[in-house]
Amino acid sequence: MLNTHIGTLVGYMTLTLPLVIILQTVTMANIDKNLIEAAYNLGCKPYLIIQRVIIPLSKTGFIIAAVFCFILSFGDFVAPFYLGGSQEPTLPILILDTTKSGQQWPRAAVVAIVMMVTLFAIAFIGIMTAYSKSYKKTIFSEKDKYALEVLGVKRETKWPDIQKKFKTLVKKYHPDKNRGSKKYEDILKKITLAYSQLKVSMRK
Repeated sequence: MLNTHIGTLVGYMTLTLPLVIILQTVTMANIDKNLIEAAYNLGCKPYLIIQRVIIPLSKTGFIIAAVFCFILSFGDFVAPFYLGGSQEPTLPILILDTTKSGQQWPRAAVVAIVMMVTLFAIAFIGIMTAYSKSYKKTIFSEKDKYALEVLGVKRETKWPDIQKKFKTLVKKYHPDKNRGSKKYEDILKKITLAYSQLKVSMRK
C-alpha cells in the first residue's frame, strides 16, 4: 500500500484513531447513568438508548475528537510523504517543495500562515460549537405546567436546578431502593416523562 491514497489514509487513521477512542471513552464514562436507566425502565430498546440518549450526550466528545483529528491530519507530513509517496499535494509537502530551491521562501511562508489561520479558525469554531449553550429558554410555557408540577419546580426555575431536582427524584424513587413497589415505578415513569418534556421544550 505504499505510494497510494490508501496508504495515506492508513497513516492518518493510525495517528488519529487512538485519540478518538480515548476522548470518546472519557466522554461516555461521564454520561449520567440515571438517564440511561430511566430510558431502560420506560421500555426503550438498546439501539434507541444509544440513538436518543448516549449519542446526543456525547456530542461534545464527537466535536472535540473531530477537531483534534483535523488538526493532526492537516499538519501531518509523515503519512502523505512516506506512505503516499508525495503523490497527493498536501500543504506540508507543498511547503517542502517550495523550499527545496531556496528561492520560494515567501510562498512557503504564505502557505504556513494559511495553515495556521485555518487551524485556529477550525479549533475556535469546534470549541464554540462543542461548549455552546444548548438551552436558551429559561421560562417555560403554559403547556409545560403539568410537567413542572410533577417535578415540583416553577416556570422560572433555571435548567441546571431542574436537572438537580430530577436526579434527586430519580435516586429517591429508584427501583433498587423500592423493590416490588409498583407505585414507585409509576412515579418514576411520570418523573422521567415530565423531565423529557421539559428538555424538549428547552431545545425548541
